[in-house]
Amino acid sequence: MNHPLVIISAALGGLVLLLVVLLALTGRRSRRRADERVGAVVQTLEKRMDELAGELAGAVEGIAGVRSERRFFTMVETLEPEPVNCLVVHVDAQEAGVSAADVERTLEESNPRVAVHRRDDTVIVAVDTMLPEQSAYVCERLQAALRT
Repeated sequence: MNHPLVIISAALGGLVLLLVVLLALTGRRSRRRADERVGAVVQTLEKRMDELAGELAGAVEGIAGVRSERRFFTMVETLEPEPVNCLVVHVDAQEAGVSAADVERTLEESNPRVAVHRRDDTVIVAVDTMLPEQSAYVCERLQAALRT
């Protein structure tokens, strides 16, 4: 009588082990697929932010006393090369006829306002919270602020 119970117990133990192995393999594959999906989304967002920064850079290109660069504005407000999430606009007040402080003030007084960060002679326009349909408005306001 104990002999059939031992066989049944061994069979149940084997099934439990098989289920554990299957769950572990499935979990790894699911995590890998999830990581791949997240990676694809991040890549798409980074590409779009770079495109938005490029649109803004095009808007200020050729304005006297102004140069721009695409950068990454970090949470601790440092500027790094990548991934791009902002446009840094350098303003030479003498050549441009307008200072970075003037540009900041003009953009913040716009309706709707364009939020920027200013550091000395630079204005930082973050694009990570900008919707694609807002690009034309921000470009137009930025050009107007730099040409006043």
